[in-house]
Amino acid sequence: MRKTETFKNAFVSGNNKLCLLGEKFNIYGMSSTEANFFEDRLVSIDMESYEKNANYYDTDIKETVLRIKKQIEYKYGEPTANYGFPSFFEMKPDKGIRAYGWRIGCKYIYIDVKEVYSGSQYKIECSIFQDKETEKERELRIKAREEIETKSGNGF
Repeated sequence: MRKTETFKNAFVSGNNKLCLLGEKFNIYGMSSTEANFFEDRLVSIDMESYEKNANYYDTDIKETVLRIKKQIEYKYGEPTANYGFPSFFEMKPDKGIRAYGWRIGCKYIYIDVKEVYSGSQYKIECSIFQDKETEKERELRIKAREEIETKSGNGF
């Protein structure tokens, strides 16, 4: 998992996750990235920006969204879903609003703007993931869900 240049300085977080924080990650304005692996195969990347208060919504938050969009466009072209930067008045606590999205084969990339649950703080979330799921991944996910349902059904 750490064989790539990007993740050589990452730390392990939980099962099969690598995390980079702040300056170790090379997208200005983003505070963390988490790479999720299954059997040494990268299945998704989740990135978050620093939280900023409402004073920075139309400046730092918007500029970071546009910077990320430009970097993704450079590699993949125009977004397949272009909603634009959401209005400040659309925001609701703990609800992300999609700004841009790409579908490239079975790969999806989303840029969302989110008001933090406590309100008056905002951040950007960017996710990259594959739609394909290996049979083994599917079996493990179903088994985990069944275990949760079994435990919740009998009160233990």
